[in-house]
Amino acid sequence: MRRLISAVALASAAGLATTGCSSDTPGTADGGTGTGDGRETAAEVSAEVLAWSEEFCGHVAAGGDGLTVPEEGTEDGPQQAQEDIVLFLDDLAGRLAALEEGITETGPPPVPEGQALFDAALSGLGEARTALASAASSLEEAGVNDDPEALATAVSRAEEDMAAVDGYEGPVREFRADEQLNTAFDALENCRDL
Repeated sequence: MRRLISAVALASAAGLATTGCSSDTPGTADGGTGTGDGRETAAEVSAEVLAWSEEFCGHVAAGGDGLTVPEEGTEDGPQQAQEDIVLFLDDLAGRLAALEEGITETGPPPVPEGQALFDAALSGLGEARTALASAASSLEEAGVNDDPEALATAVSRAEEDMAAVDGYEGPVREFRADEQLNTAFDALENCRDL
C-alpha cells in the first residue's frame, strides 16, 4: 500500500490533509506586521480580498475534516486492503468535487488576475478528481481476492491512472501565486497552514 503515496500527496496538495492553524506566521487580519521581504502586509490587502480568502480557506479546511488514509499492512488481508483503498480514493474524489463546488460558489477572487487563477484552480481540481475516479474504478475492478501480488499489481495500475496529476499542487498553491492572496492567506488563521 506504499504506492498510495500519489493519492496522499494529491490530498495534501489540495490542502485537504494538512489543514490546521499556526501561531508563528507574521501578520494578522486586523493590521498585520509586515513580512520583512517587501511583500504587502495584511493592512494593505482589501477587505474584499480578505473576505474571499476566508471563505475559500473555509472550503479547503472543511474538505479535510475527517480524511483518513488507509493503514498500511492491515491484518485483514489483500481483499480488505483493496476495499479500503477504493473507499479512500472515492472519498478523496468526493472531497475534491465538494471543494470544486465551494470554490465555484465563492467565485473568482477580487484580484487583477482572479478569473485566470479561478479557471486554473477549477481545471486542476477537475483533472485530479477524474484521475482519482479512474484509479478507484481500476482498482475496484481488479480481481485481488486474497493475493498480495494481485493487490500490488492492481495498486500499481491505479497509480498509473493518477500519473497525469503527479505534479498537481492544488488550488491553494495556485491562488498563492497572487501577491494579495498570498498575503491574505498568511494573515488569516484558517489559511496559514493550508
